Amino acid sequence: MPAMTSFQQLLSEFAEATGLALVPDARDACTLEAGDLVLTVQYLRESGEIAFFAPVAEAEADGSFPPPVLRKALELAYDGRKTGGAFLGLFSDALVLSIRLPAEHMDAPEFAVRLTAFADAAEAAAAEIAAARVDPPAAAPSADVPSPDAPPGKIIRIEP
Repeated sequence: MPAMTSFQQLLSEFAEATGLALVPDARDACTLEAGDLVLTVQYLRESGEIAFFAPVAEAEADGSFPPPVLRKALELAYDGRKTGGAFLGLFSDALVLSIRLPAEHMDAPEFAVRLTAFADAAEAAAAEIAAARVDPPAAAPSADVPSPDAPPGKIIRIEP
């Protein structure tokens, strides 16, 4: 029997601590469901990182996303503060939240904290994106418009 990898050992310790058994497949990936959320955990051998993935929005039947959904996704992903440092990207026909973490020195308690934080971020992102699909934001009440009489580069604010 081949020796257990450090990733498998980490998952084993996580299972002992939480009662949630995660068994990696041949790609070093395993899936966990939390409510409506499907989380994938994968060990990336080439970089020595653990990646978490979670689809947070599905495309429309034609494979597209409405502009308010894309706008919200870009807003959430702007600087990582609203996603817990995770990235939003497109995979197949889904917007997917993902994060890569160094596996070296990660123990089961830290893994549990990181997984929980990621699940919370994915759940929040999914809720905000779903709300944008149903209730798109109202148009901004003012706009910055260059004045035809203004020198180049000068902008005037027009208030309604």
